[in-house]
Amino acid sequence: MSGLMGDWRCKPVMERGIYAVYMKGDIDALKERNAELMERVHKVVHENALLNAENDKLRHARRLESDTEWMNL
Repeated sequence: MSGLMGDWRCKPVMERGIYAVYMKGDIDALKERNAELMERVHKVVHENALLNAENDKLRHARRLESDTEWMNL
């Protein structure tokens, strides 16, 4: 059996068929790492949303600029 949730550092103490027993400390460390990764994911998603909003503003301003160009003669 592979490590728990793909983490090879979290190895089972005992395996019986499809079932396995893990150390509580390994599970807690895995949960903590998962929480840190999820926090990073939320930060990246938030930053991406801010960048998309800024991009939309710039695209809208550029479109308005090109639409009113003929009026500046």
